[in-house]
Amino acid sequence: MELQGQRALVTGATSGIGRAVAVKLADASATVLTTGRRAGFGDTHHVVADLGNLDDVRRLADEVGEIDALVNNAGIFPFGPTLDQDVETYEQVFDVNVRGPYFLTAGCCRR
Repeated sequence: MELQGQRALVTGATSGIGRAVAVKLADASATVLTTGRRAGFGDTHHVVADLGNLDDVRRLADEVGEIDALVNNAGIFPFGPTLDQDVETYEQVFDVNVRGPYFLTAGCCRR
């Protein structure tokens, strides 16, 4: 797969699956933009952002500009029985896993 000239944004790219996806996209010659809650790696344009914070999401969409592909990989998952979860934890999970990616997609598609 050749992605020369394509710009791809990968969320949650500081480790695990997100990092592996970013590496594969770079291997396919894409221009890779990454984001995560920590500093990035390699030769990518990296934006430190928390998808649970809508101000960060808006800033991220503005900073990366026009993209050809968006990999919404970032996510959090507290381990434990449902009955042990509180409202604050639920809201944090929802914000990072649903609300943030939803508004990031909207922000990236406006271009």
